[in-house]
Amino acid sequence: ASGPSHGGTPVFISGSSFVNSTELTCKFGEETARAIFLTREAILCTSPPIPTHSFHTSQEMIVIIYVSNNAVDYSVGGHFKYSHSLPSGTYQPGAEEVDTLLRCPRGTYCSSYSLRNFTLCTPGTYQPLVGQSQCILCPIGYVCSEFGM
Repeated sequence: ASGPSHGGTPVFISGSSFVNSTELTCKFGEETARAIFLTREAILCTSPPIPTHSFHTSQEMIVIIYVSNNAVDYSVGGHFKYSHSLPSGTYQPGAEEVDTLLRCPRGTYCSSYSLRNFTLCTPGTYQPLVGQSQCILCPIGYVCSEFGM
């Protein structure tokens, strides 16, 4: 299973002898999450967010998922891959801190594939607003002949 570093991804875990109890828990690496009992063979956990200091923008982080009926004794329940995601229309130039997020300037866009920089709109497109994730086709009757319009 995989999901964003801010958490919130539902993860179904199959196994045996799960107990419907308030102590039913999952751990994603070191981060604990409440588990929801479905059947004796299946539980549902939601990935918790991971601390930003332990995760860098350019990488993915794979953690072991542990499960427990009593929040004390854990067994391996699988693996989870965290990936970094930024809010749409933003980029993070060089630094690893979330508070360094910048909005993409006019004439550019920020795709989910380029986390460290913005991309100029190509000829034939433009973007009059800041913080956008795509450029707009130049309207009929107008000329958008340069990069970054």
